[in-house]
Amino acid sequence: MVALDDFQVIKWKEKRNEGTENDDHLFIGQRRFWTDQAIRQFIKKYLRQLGLYENGKSVHALRHSYAVQLYKKEKDLRAVQKQLGHSSIQTTQIYADVTKEDIQQQISGFWN
Repeated sequence: MVALDDFQVIKWKEKRNEGTENDDHLFIGQRRFWTDQAIRQFIKKYLRQLGLYENGKSVHALRHSYAVQLYKKEKDLRAVQKQLGHSSIQTTQIYADVTKEDIQQQISGFWN
């Protein structure tokens, strides 16, 4: 997966003559900006095409998965907080929860 930093997104939008101010929309269609519903439908469509769709999958589920993977890779809760735009670190702490798989990996071979 390719991650774009803020600068790359701004340059891409400028090339398309799209606004880059804080209150400008990221996704713009032929007639107007994409609504929340349009984005949800887009995500659902491509999850189905990829064979990944399940009831309950949503844009928020993808955001949650991203945050969990970012934390697992970087072990930096503040970085996750900044990425998600949380004002409180307590809100972000749910992404640092330990899974059963994490525990298994930590204790495998512990007594060998």
